[in-house]
Amino acid sequence: MKHLDLPNRRAWIVQARKTYGKDGPTKTRRSRWVDLPAQLCDELAERIAAKGLGPEDRVWVGERGGPLNHKWFYNNRYKPAVVALSDEDYCRSTRQPTAGPAIRRC
Repeated sequence: MKHLDLPNRRAWIVQARKTYGKDGPTKTRRSRWVDLPAQLCDELAERIAAKGLGPEDRVWVGERGGPLNHKWFYNNRYKPAVVALSDEDYCRSTRQPTAGPAIRRC
């Protein structure tokens, strides 16, 4: 949380969560500011106040209080939500040139 500057709507990115479960440097090994939408900042401020989070706390944590794991979150929360909200079955395609998760109709 100490890296969130909500009044100026930005976050200071200094570390990245690695696939092996530890925090480490970013890909470029450089820290940077990332702009945040005003609506997100409002919601973050509400969450931080409601949870009573301090400067060293993470805003989002896993079910056992640890940092979120991207692969686990994608497979156990995100992907099931996409399937549950769809009218038809969806499948993953690695052939689609998209920046986000490539999910297309089969």
